[in-house]
Amino acid sequence: YIKALVSIMKENAKEKVLIYCKSSANLSPCIAVLTMMLLQDKTLKEAHTFVKEKHGKIMCISDDWMRSLREYDKKLYGEYSTDEKQLETKQSKIADIMAKMQAAKAQLAKEKEQGGGGDDKKPDDK
Repeated sequence: YIKALVSIMKENAKEKVLIYCKSSANLSPCIAVLTMMLLQDKTLKEAHTFVKEKHGKIMCISDDWMRSLREYDKKLYGEYSTDEKQLETKQSKIADIMAKMQAAKAQLAKEKEQGGGGDDKKPDDK
């Protein structure tokens, strides 16, 4: 499918293209990054940065798809343009959110132990 897409885009190079995916969480950003790598000679890092800045939503590419993009980046340019964990993926984003939740939970427990947090008192209405 990608070869057909790239062929159509090359034929209509001056036209804008909308890449749409309802969840916008894996397929559309991955295709946008790959298309920029193929048509605009951008490295993975350059294409990913551009798409992330323009995307306007949370951009999540799965670890497997990111590995494929990295391998293609190396095939095109002879080396990786990013470190393995440099670009955020769906799994790294989930791990980051979970770590933040655990830290917040630990902070709440600490405050509760110290008696400083968790008061259910409501301020007086004036």
